[in-house]
Amino acid sequence: MTRKRVSFKLFCVNPKIILKNISIKQPVSIGVPVKKGELKDTSGLSLVKGSKNYPAQFKALSCWPDKSIKWLLVDFIADQEGTYEITKASSKTNEIVPHIPKIPYKINIIGKKGHTISFKPDKFSFVEHGPVKWVFLRENQIVSRKQDVVLNIFEYLTFYPLLNCYRLDITIRNPRRAKHKGGYWDLGDPGSIYLKDFSLIFEIPKEKFLIKTEPTNAPVKAKKFSLYQESSGGENWLSRNHVNRLGEVPIRMRGFLFAYDDNETYGLRANPVIRSENFSLAVKEFWQNFPKVISYDGTFLRVGLFPEEFPDLHEIQGGEQKTHTIFFAEQDLDFTWVNDLPNIYLDPDYIKQTCAIFCFLPSEELPSLYKEMIESAVAGPTSFFAKREIIDEFGWRNFGDIYADHENVFNKGKKPIISHYNNQYDLIYSCLVQFLSSASEDWFILADALARHVYDIDIYHTNEDKPAYNNGLFWHTFHYVDAYRSTHRCYSKDAGIVGGGPSNEHLYSSGLLLHYFLTGDPRSKEAVISFAEHVIDMDKPYKIFAWFDKTPSGLATQTRDPWYHGPGRGAGNSINCLLDAFLLTHEKRYLLKAEEFIRRSIHPEDNQDELGLLNPEERWSYTVFLQVLGKYLLLKKEWEEFDFMFSYARAGLIHYARWMAEKEYFYLDKPELLEYPTETWAAQEIRKAEVFNLAAYFTNNNEEKELFRAKAKYFYEISLKRLLSFPTWHYTRPLAIILQSGFSYPWFKQARPEKWPEKKYNFGKPQVFIPQKIKIKRFLSLKWVIRANKRSI
Repeated sequence: MTRKRVSFKLFCVNPKIILKNISIKQPVSIGVPVKKGELKDTSGLSLVKGSKNYPAQFKALSCWPDKSIKWLLVDFIADQEGTYEITKASSKTNEIVPHIPKIPYKINIIGKKGHTISFKPDKFSFVEHGPVKWVFLRENQIVSRKQDVVLNIFEYLTFYPLLNCYRLDITIRNPRRAKHKGGYWDLGDPGSIYLKDFSLIFEIPKEKFLIKTEPTNAPVKAKKFSLYQESSGGENWLSRNHVNRLGEVPIRMRGFLFAYDDNETYGLRANPVIRSENFSLAVKEFWQNFPKVISYDGTFLRVGLFPEEFPDLHEIQGGEQKTHTIFFAEQDLDFTWVNDLPNIYLDPDYIKQTCAIFCFLPSEELPSLYKEMIESAVAGPTSFFAKREIIDEFGWRNFGDIYADHENVFNKGKKPIISHYNNQYDLIYSCLVQFLSSASEDWFILADALARHVYDIDIYHTNEDKPAYNNGLFWHTFHYVDAYRSTHRCYSKDAGIVGGGPSNEHLYSSGLLLHYFLTGDPRSKEAVISFAEHVIDMDKPYKIFAWFDKTPSGLATQTRDPWYHGPGRGAGNSINCLLDAFLLTHEKRYLLKAEEFIRRSIHPEDNQDELGLLNPEERWSYTVFLQVLGKYLLLKKEWEEFDFMFSYARAGLIHYARWMAEKEYFYLDKPELLEYPTETWAAQEIRKAEVFNLAAYFTNNNEEKELFRAKAKYFYEISLKRLLSFPTWHYTRPLAIILQSGFSYPWFKQARPEKWPEKKYNFGKPQVFIPQKIKIKRFLSLKWVIRANKRSI
């Protein structure tokens, strides 16, 4: 596929948008970071190319502490190659007053019993409007007891007045909970909803359409046609990845069938564009999100999002949703760009100067060995793109996720194992940082598809289950065990692995936050906020015990064990979600809750030996917590809040780094302590390097600073070197880890030394947090002992 180039520059450092290989008018949208204090609001902004002024729409997505704009979303219509520049010179743009449009399509839903379900829209509202786009939201709640269907439908309809075309992002959600009886999350759960068909219907009588099944194919003219994509068309199109609730793969056909007038042809992967004198349409990622149908019977044009042509019912699991994107116009318009969008990138040097992303550096300033290693994620036979084909990671439920190929190593079942990564260690964030750092579009393509998969499939969109699960994020597939019928929900009865459900140890919000800043996608924004609320809700006391004790449940800060609330990834991930929500909304309650968790989890006088931190199998993830603690300190620095909590966290970080400098070792040097001494342990060492770099950055002691830097250098270099000694170094999990924790190393080498305030605070003594359930169990146990003793007397 031919890739198009776009780059960006702005204001005093003169960033630009450069478009190449563009010959068709199309909407362009990109989030741009802005240096603190430079832009107070969007008034007076213009987009120019040479001497020509372009209508543009500007929207502030987030602000700095001084209320100046931090991330700015820019929308415009590109029409040719060249350099586009944002200026502060005022411009006169005749803004069209928006009006509620007539929706030119109807939604047709057929339940599992074969009957059409009728409904009326509940709510219609404006979301945004300007000279480039108007955004409307229509919300529908559908309840059909006869068909056993409960659905929420969200339609974001974007109208581009300058192109006279529409973009529809339609989300279909099952808001019911899964029953997950016995701790299993398989397809066929009583909370699932089954559809025979879900289609959009456009009434367009007596048209002749030109249909291009693929961009390189010649168009076909037809009065009637049907294009049906049943499978991915790839080599492994019949993969076990596509099992249904019965454990069967219902797919019958490789690729697509195109029937028009009296002709039939077959193909592999369709990304169709259809055009007539009065109507045009394209579906984003048509084959990737199979099954799909576009058909026309001479009167009605149908877009089957869950088409009845598929030889099975479509199961939407409890708390699952899917978003489909369709472009259409009531005129002849060439939509070939829908699946071949230009590469939009920002000048990495400019991004570095804005300081809008913690520890960001352009790719050219990263170590050469590190760059070579991470490049394998987007290029070559071991890339994440190539890995998709191994288990056919396609179809509406799977597309965007990353194949967890590392799980094959100790898998004793069929190979290749069916295993899903589900954004473990926040690959979305890592890929977006590399996209901005390298200006390589492949990173964005990966991250964008993964973000959309995560907010649709991996998040548990329900309020009907327990707080520990509602709106949480599902784990990656269980280690070394096939997913079977659990899809992306980890625990399958077929595997005999009991338990599961969303958990604080698998919560990653930073990638979704950056995705929102770069795209303005409202679903990513909603996910970031919902994660923070999920963390707060799960920490509330159990209602059933609140009459007796109102201690927090502790579910948000435990790691591995309900009694352990020291530093670990459980508390670290919860804190990180709260910090991201604060960065997005500036709501102080998120920051205060994060600080509560910090005090609960560490103390500047902790005895680390008593916490068992040198037991790698149990406590390796304490470094995850310390990395998040460093992010908290960087955030406090950004807000210039050098208060008690800054001093507490800073003292805690340095206290732990001192202990690490004395006690920590390379885990693989003691393989007898590891259940599986794999390449992943080599990758995890890179986290220690980041912790030492953070401690070096935040200490005022020059001698200590040099010690920490030396330790950071040692763990960084040995992590990469030992990882490369494994032939499996390019597996998904180790790559994800070094992507997440490796890019900050050269930033700290360049960072200017700071002098931090040394205020004298009384931090008290370490306190052990006891969650509500354990408190009650101890009380009841003690009460039972007292009664037993009385009886014996």
